[in-house]
Order: sequence, then C-alpha cells, then structure tokens
Amino acid sequence: SMGPTDHTAKASEESEGHETSQISFDESVTGKIRFWKDAPHITLYIDDYTVMEEVMDLTTLRRGDHCIVGLNPVRKLCGCCDALVFRLASLEILRLYHHFIMFDDVASISDDGVPLNKDGEPARICEYSNTPIGALQLAARVGFRRFLNDPAPFQQLTLHDYQDGRAAFGIFRVIQDINEAQRERIVNEAQELMEDFKPYDIFFRNCEHAAFGLDAGTKRWVSPQVPFLIYNLARLFVQLLGCLLLFGIKGLKETGSGEASLSMSLSIFLYHLCSTVPVALQVLISLVRATVLLTEQKGRLGELTYFFLLTKEVARAVKSPTRHHCVPLVYTACT
Repeated sequence: SMGPTDHTAKASEESEGHETSQISFDESVTGKIRFWKDAPHITLYIDDYTVMEEVMDLTTLRRGDHCIVGLNPVRKLCGCCDALVFRLASLEILRLYHHFIMFDDVASISDDGVPLNKDGEPARICEYSNTPIGALQLAARVGFRRFLNDPAPFQQLTLHDYQDGRAAFGIFRVIQDINEAQRERIVNEAQELMEDFKPYDIFFRNCEHAAFGLDAGTKRWVSPQVPFLIYNLARLFVQLLGCLLLFGIKGLKETGSGEASLSMSLSIFLYHLCSTVPVALQVLISLVRATVLLTEQKGRLGELTYFFLLTKEVARAVKSPTRHHCVPLVYTACT
C-alpha cells in the first residue's frame, strides 16, 4: 500500500516498515513518497472510531485481545459457507460482525492447524454465541421457552472453532495498547462473566456489548451495530417506497398530458426524497464523523495510518451512492 506524500520523511522510518523514495517534479522541486512495506489490512469499524487490523498470523494474538469476525448465523453447518463469510469479511463486503475476547495467548500452531496456548492446549476465547446445532441441543435440554429467554450463553470456546491456524484470514483485532495488568484484568472479568452472566439479548446484551464492556479501551457495554442495523433497515424500507414510485413515473410518462407531467415531477421529487436523500445523509454524516474521530486519534495512529484510513473512508463514501442506486438508475434508464 502506498502512503501519502511527505516532504519531511525521516530516513529512520525505513527501519520501522516504511520505504522512502524521492520524486523530482522539475529541476527545482522534489518530493518524497513513503511506501508501507508488508502493510497490514487496517480498517475502521462501523462506529467510525475503532481501528482494527486483520490478523494474518494467529500466533500474534494475545489474551485480552478484542477480536472481530464476520457474522455467520449458520456457523459450523457448512465449511464452504464458513470460509465464504470469512472471505467476505476480509474483503469488507460483509460489514456485520461477531465479537469475542481472547482468553489465552496463541503460542503456536499445531500440524493440523489448531492454535495452541503455552501449555500446548487449544487456545481459548470467550463470547456470547451459539450455533444452529448447539441451539437445537440447548432447546431440547432446557425447553423451548427457556431457550428463547437465553439462546446464547457467555461461554468459553477454542479459537480453532472459528479458524484453521494454517491459513488465517477474516479475523480482525482492535488496535490498542494493552499492558499486562490490563490483560490480566480482562481475562479475570471474562471468567467472572462466564460464571455469572445475564441472558443474551440481541438489542441490550449481545456479543458486541460484552466485548466492548471487557475491552480495556472502551469499558462500556455498547453495541454500535444495533443502531447501524436499525437505520439501514429503515432506510431500505424507505428506498423500497422510492422504487415503487418509479412504476408510477413510468405510467405517467406514457399518458403525456400536462397534468401527468406535473404529477411525474412530484413523483420524481418524492423518489429522490426516499431513495437519494437517506443515502446522501448517511454517507455525509459517516464521512464527517470518521474524519473528526480519525483526526482526534492522529497522534496515536501515526500520520501514515491516519492518511491511509482517511483516504479509504473517502473512497468508501464515493462508492456508496453508486452501489445503493445501481438498480433504480438502470430502471430509470429503461423507462
């Protein structure tokens, strides 16, 4: 990945994973450009504040790390589906996530791909979760009514339950500085939560709440995905109303009368009010918020990471309106 142009780049940065090259614009003007060697996959979480990186080597995971993977409602039913979800999350096509906390350091990977802790046992994680098969077994054991009240316990699993250590992709780790005392506290609090947890609730007590609640940098039971999902569902409903207006525009266009022309103009206005305005507002608010929050973290992230993430969010904002309007635009062109 290429970093931003920097006329004050220091040679010492080359030893920190950056290469500096000089560019001559003319006889009197030169510049320097920095290249990021072996750049990790860094991106912003949907809250436009939390910075996370994709973990390509599971042995870099340590206890207390806040990890994020693509949300997979059919986990462990089909290996191909599991791999597809990880790949879509890695490519940032899927932006709905599941969260867990590392309970052990990953010291090594066994020959059959199992991440191991320092004692040679499978490395463990903590999370609110269940699988379709696990849910059926739980419902059969405790009864359907009790299962609905608590469908996903806060439990301990092995990291191998999610990923083969020989080909890791699609697992993200929240970037933060955590000392040993904080890691110990996170693990202890996770242990206490496993022993006495409140029932799972998708809106008020889900895996994201627990992970951010244990997270050393947050310490708040928050779930940014809940308002994110509610807004996007509401926006989808409004946009579907906008698509219905397109059918009315087509019918009015065929009549050709002056009154129909006025009605068509009103329908076009309402279409854009339903389909264009929600997307434009979401993109604008998200970009402004990401810019402000990234600027607040510029000193901690470093200039190269800051500009990389800012450029990425601008590109995402430019791409979003096209993606959300491709079908209506094609339909409009046809009519």
